[in-house]
Amino acid sequence: MISNTMINEIAYDFSMATGLAVLVVDLEGNEISPRFNFTALCEKIRTHNSLFEVCKRCDRVGGLTSLQEQKTIFYQCHIGLIDFSIPLTIKGNLIGFIQCGQAKVTDKNQIPVITHHKHNWQKNNELLSLYEDIPEVKMRKIVSSSAILTKIVDNYLSEKLVLSQLSDGGHTKHNIEQNNTLTKYKVEKALDFINKNIASELTLENVAFHIDLSPFYFSRIFKKHTTMGFNHYINQQRVNDAKLMLTNKDMSVSNIAKSVGYNNTSYFIKQFKKQCNMTPLEFRNNTPVL
Repeated sequence: MISNTMINEIAYDFSMATGLAVLVVDLEGNEISPRFNFTALCEKIRTHNSLFEVCKRCDRVGGLTSLQEQKTIFYQCHIGLIDFSIPLTIKGNLIGFIQCGQAKVTDKNQIPVITHHKHNWQKNNELLSLYEDIPEVKMRKIVSSSAILTKIVDNYLSEKLVLSQLSDGGHTKHNIEQNNTLTKYKVEKALDFINKNIASELTLENVAFHIDLSPFYFSRIFKKHTTMGFNHYINQQRVNDAKLMLTNKDMSVSNIAKSVGYNNTSYFIKQFKKQCNMTPLEFRNNTPVL
């Protein structure tokens, strides 16, 4: 948590005044403030480890996209709620993002989905009921709220906030010193491309080409950002997506294998068992429907 209470007080007051959820995250999408005015759905979603990881990725990609575009970007999270992100800088150093929203709006057809993942949360009756309980709001309210918070951040908070050390002993300071925003954006763009095309043939070369980097340089920054090699990440992501799809009892293992990019079902089972210490069917039989 941020020990300086100024940002928490502003986040709390803004969330209470607008009815929107507010959260401050670091450059990796990790929560570094309390959760203000969270919906019951989002609180519940974040108790599922696999879905929580997707939440963090939405926060991370949303923040970096807003920074790259140099304007507030409105987007749909993986659940279909509307969020927006405002970069938080202290003395010119990017330290994280203020995430706001969790709003259900009707006129969202033109708002992009920030990241694509295969999961079946709608098949969980509790989650679906919590989604239906969220009141609908007009997109105009979200736009106006973002304009107010942007003015607060740009004209007051960024100048006045003195950031204290985090309780983990300087994690934010380390992020400031190590941050290369353009590199992070490139890697996030690559990760988004991978997630959208997980069923396709993915190679280091074609992903590097997509983000306009040489394969050699892309391989280096990818491993630095994700702490694993490219092929390892692809297999891990495919298995993670498969785990979510396995909660759908109607899908066969062979169809799931093809849906996540494995043409050979036996190889898929081998990779799955390597990562999970059990076969896909064993996982399905021991996992409740999300």
